[in-house]
Amino acid sequence: MRTPYLFCLLVLAACSGSPGGARKKAATSPPQQQLGHASRIIDRAAFRLYYPAAWTIDTADDDYDPDALFSIDVSNDNAMSMFFVFDTDIDEDLFVNEQVKEFRNQLLKKSTLTRFREWGRYRGTGVELKGRIMGVFPGRVRIFAHSGAESSFINVEQYFDSDSARVAPGMELIAASFLLKQP
Repeated sequence: MRTPYLFCLLVLAACSGSPGGARKKAATSPPQQQLGHASRIIDRAAFRLYYPAAWTIDTADDDYDPDALFSIDVSNDNAMSMFFVFDTDIDEDLFVNEQVKEFRNQLLKKSTLTRFREWGRYRGTGVELKGRIMGVFPGRVRIFAHSGAESSFINVEQYFDSDSARVAPGMELIAASFLLKQP
């Protein structure tokens, strides 16, 4: 399930420092009922988010950086939400388009593509790919990039359709609660 790391790392060099145009954050906040007792918090200098208590942070990954590159894994290890957090702007379209190209070449060769512009409280560039992961199991990958003048992030979600009822609420909790802090 670590295939997205390679693709993300390859694109980071191309994205780093590229002007992407800032997007304004929506004024909405996550529903308080989603932030209940069954969640954990990651509260770093640059961002904050909540995630389901049964999920884990993959600290064993060689590229793990709690402030910039981390993955939250669903307890059955068939799904994950991966983050890249930057202290600069990024080129949203470049990153997302490169990710789509690589995912379609490697993981979801025959997939449908749906674009979206909002993830949680942020506007940016997003794509959802649906198809058979590795040609076998129906699933999806959602890629979203938001660029601000002084901070940006990229989120990649991946899970099988058979896990959707169990996984989607946790992904929604993460999206609804994610907050880039002002530098």
